[in-house]
Amino acid sequence: MRTKIASDSWRGAATAGRDLLRFGIAISIAAGFSAVQVFVIPRLLDVTTYGQYRLFLVYVGYIGLTQAGLSDGAFLRWVGRAPSEIGRDWRTINRWLLLMHVALVAVALLASLVLPSANVRLFVVALAACALCANAATLAAYALQASGDFSRAGRVAILSNGLFVGLVLLAGARTLTSVLALYVAAFAVAALYGAWGITHLRASAPTDSTMEPANFKNLVRSGSPVLGASLAAALAQSIDRVLVSIFSPIASFALYGFASTASVAAASATQALSRVALSHAARRPEHERATFLAGYFDVIATGYGAALLGLPLFEYLVAAHIPAYAAALPIVRALTLGLPFWVATHV
Repeated sequence: MRTKIASDSWRGAATAGRDLLRFGIAISIAAGFSAVQVFVIPRLLDVTTYGQYRLFLVYVGYIGLTQAGLSDGAFLRWVGRAPSEIGRDWRTINRWLLLMHVALVAVALLASLVLPSANVRLFVVALAACALCANAATLAAYALQASGDFSRAGRVAILSNGLFVGLVLLAGARTLTSVLALYVAAFAVAALYGAWGITHLRASAPTDSTMEPANFKNLVRSGSPVLGASLAAALAQSIDRVLVSIFSPIASFALYGFASTASVAAASATQALSRVALSHAARRPEHERATFLAGYFDVIATGYGAALLGLPLFEYLVAAHIPAYAAALPIVRALTLGLPFWVATHV
């Protein structure tokens, strides 16, 4: 009888299939909280303020650029390493990341002193603060993923979305300033939880290490191509929103920004699939990677079909509970057509 090698199949119950299920469930819960935002935020904010919030979300998608590939290089460095090694290495790399972003926040605060518009000042400071917290959370999640702890990594993703929804509902936030402050705070808590999870790994794992000390330049050099590919995919998905935001009044952009929530599930699926795929593909010989990654296209097609079944329910809920945004539904249908291609390309 032929024995099946574990690396021949991405569906192995003890390998990628298990991690995809575990991390995918967590990401799906996080996506659920994101979907709740679709019906919570528009009911609290007026159309203009909601449009400004959606504009902020467009540019939040690019805050990964501020880590310059450091986090991506760290993830590649950590794959296949022992949790104890990853935990100690994370401490050094996280210090570099925090120093970079503290400097960025300081620059943003200085810039806010001379910028003439109150909204522009708010955006600059909020984007810098969000970059600090979100990139710290991402680096912690990468360390947990690379160490095989997809349960805690999933909780990092859930915390940022779930806590934001809860805080908005509790505070009854109705201004742009309060919403953005709560958005940043949710990522800060997620980053702190991720740091706690890594500290737990360091405490429970062996202390021997064969890893060479981290080198900032090498990490940036190795991580930049991964970061570039991720940002290119993000730009391909969101360039339409950038252009619409430039040439349309903020109230009209609010409708278009609302329609772009159709990509919430796709973005969540991409995060789960790409992280698990990269983690496991990196451990396989080069000649096996193409076959391994091809298995993910079946998952994408199945997930897209399931999502289409939920589209009529989404349209009904919008028309019934937030009729002011019903005019955005034709845009939702148009954007939905391209989502599986975007996810497949990204993964």
